[in-house]
Amino acid sequence: MSKTEASLVADEVSIQPKQADEILPVRTHAQGGLDESIHKGVFSPVDIGVLYEEVEEDVPWVLEGYLAEGVWTLLAGPPKLGKTTFAYDAIVAVATGKSFLGREVAQKKVLLLGLEEHRRDIVARLRRSGGDEILGLVKVIFAPLPYDPAVFHDMHSYIMQENIGLVVVDTLHAWWRLPDENDAGQVNKYGHPLLQLIRSTKAAWLVLAHTRKQGGEHGQEIRGSSALAGLLDIAISMKRTGGVNQQRSLEAISRYADSPIKLIVQKGEDGYEVLGTPDEVSTKAKAEKFGAALTENDQSTEELIKATGLSKQDIARASATLKDGVLRTGKGCKGSPYCYRRNSIHPTSEPNPEPLDKSKEQLEPVAG
Repeated sequence: MSKTEASLVADEVSIQPKQADEILPVRTHAQGGLDESIHKGVFSPVDIGVLYEEVEEDVPWVLEGYLAEGVWTLLAGPPKLGKTTFAYDAIVAVATGKSFLGREVAQKKVLLLGLEEHRRDIVARLRRSGGDEILGLVKVIFAPLPYDPAVFHDMHSYIMQENIGLVVVDTLHAWWRLPDENDAGQVNKYGHPLLQLIRSTKAAWLVLAHTRKQGGEHGQEIRGSSALAGLLDIAISMKRTGGVNQQRSLEAISRYADSPIKLIVQKGEDGYEVLGTPDEVSTKAKAEKFGAALTENDQSTEELIKATGLSKQDIARASATLKDGVLRTGKGCKGSPYCYRRNSIHPTSEPNPEPLDKSKEQLEPVAG
């Protein structure tokens, strides 16, 4: 053996775990592993011109904007906020191929790592959410599940053999049990092997995590070191809104333009439904408040502001949102301010282009 070869072998040995708590489930080409490039042990750069000639690939979405093959998506939120309920609804949608959050879903088999809740609770959730529809389509493994190289390689083999398309981990903190999750070095040491596993399986991964008690923005609310956010492809934060109790805000930081930045969702009898962006939800709520304050008699903008607490801009936007449900008088200028009343006549799709009696002040259905 040459000196160079001996040096390479020594390097291979040195990167292997020396302690039981060192998680490095990455094997060199001499041992076998998950990454084909490691198997080959070849450093072979490709000219960019060759890459340009390849057919451009679309992102292989399982749930557009949120879950994709070989992509690590993390859903974070405070305990008891509804993360697990949301994840189970996603499991059923993917297993059955039904739409979720108003988006098309690619039907796939699902593997659930139920590592935090009791076995009976996990089974009860799945029975309520999916019933018999998910039989044979959802596989479950319960705690305890070691976070070590042997499990990673078993998982890789199982996912490939069973053609699993979505892996859900509930939760990350219950699985890897870092000695110090605020230590960036430990997060990277434990996180990179998991990222390699995710890439190699080509399954979509939805990993649940908790957020810090003090909260945060732009991924900084995820509990532990900010190094975790750097490993993720898509980070989704679930938060409470100022609306009704069942409303939740989903805020995404993503490598992909297809991921919605913010959505407001609400849990209903048939699962989560999308209410819209925060601006859309706010606009609708203000329009409903404005509409409820309207009467059969004209009210000025100032009177409606006092009655609703909305701003002048809110009143204008709300009246435009309600369209034919509102009749507006005046020209919106000094001496002829806008006044609003409820349109008690069933509104038509096309407002009358001119009043029947031109001698009277024009009543205008508000245009959109």
